[in-house]
Amino acid sequence: PSERDLLTYLSRGYFLLGELSMDDKEKMRAYNTSKDFGLAGLSLNPAFKKQYKDHFEKASKHLKKEDMPLAFWTAAAFGRWSKLNGVMSSLQYKDKMLALITKVEELQPDYMHGA
Repeated sequence: PSERDLLTYLSRGYFLLGELSMDDKEKMRAYNTSKDFGLAGLSLNPAFKKQYKDHFEKASKHLKKEDMPLAFWTAAAFGRWSKLNGVMSSLQYKDKMLALITKVEELQPDYMHGA
């Protein structure tokens, strides 16, 4: 639970598992697991952990360059999960996704070739 690199690989791996799954329920589980591992990894940043449950957007401002891979995969997982879950989920999580991806763009715009 305290290994940032391992949590990054798990978040990315479950995201990719969701991409490769044919069944929507499997996709949902994989994206949700990816999101959970991503949030666990981001929570290794004490300033983020302190605020993210109540003020996610403010908490995202405390992320550092070493958090960027986790921020990217977490945002991607939120996006795919929300899309499968419906429009209301997309609207509910759009601010979280935007906060994470904006921080990635700010600190490491070339991550995943600028994806």
